[in-house]
Amino acid sequence: MELHKKSGLILIVLGIISAYLTLYTTKAHTIAAQHIIEDAQGNAVSWRTTPSGSLFPWPKEPGMLQALSKIDEVDLFIYRYLIKPWVLVGLSILMWIVTGLSIFKIVTSSSMFKMVKIMKTRAVAYFITVWLAAMFFALAWGSEFDWPDYVHIDYGFPMVWATHVLSTIAGPVDIWRTDITALFINLLFWLGSMVIGVAIILRFRRRFFLD
Repeated sequence: MELHKKSGLILIVLGIISAYLTLYTTKAHTIAAQHIIEDAQGNAVSWRTTPSGSLFPWPKEPGMLQALSKIDEVDLFIYRYLIKPWVLVGLSILMWIVTGLSIFKIVTSSSMFKMVKIMKTRAVAYFITVWLAAMFFALAWGSEFDWPDYVHIDYGFPMVWATHVLSTIAGPVDIWRTDITALFINLLFWLGSMVIGVAIILRFRRRFFLD
């Protein structure tokens, strides 16, 4: 019983961290795409407006005055090494994978599923692995649309949660647009359907064993 309580507490902590990291990542990417500017070489990085915004501990938009403002060292580190190379996105996905695997471990170690565990529960592990991989590709895979005066790449399935605009009527651009609501709907769809799939597999395996 004590072990189950500790496992449940760990699962809650993992869930909170995963949710916070996902929210932070989405907000940080949105603010960085809309409010941070850099030169062609990537040496001079600054906020587009003033007063300065912030990326830590929680992303905050800069003010509305049309004047460049300095970005501090912490925000610059986050922007260059965590946001631009999409490290935060990878960490968010990794945390959800760890959370999902923790749920799987708790479920398969509970007494009511001892029989199912004997019945080669590797099938569930394979299902979770494949499903999480499919979720990753569905969220990260981009489809390019070469429309007149609007060349862009859409990311996300079933809903587009990010758009990278490459060209407009004004010429080549590099603009990112993100939709937090669409991202969480996608996560709800993929993670929710994964839980349903695991429940179905465990249910049928248990019924098959009992029959």
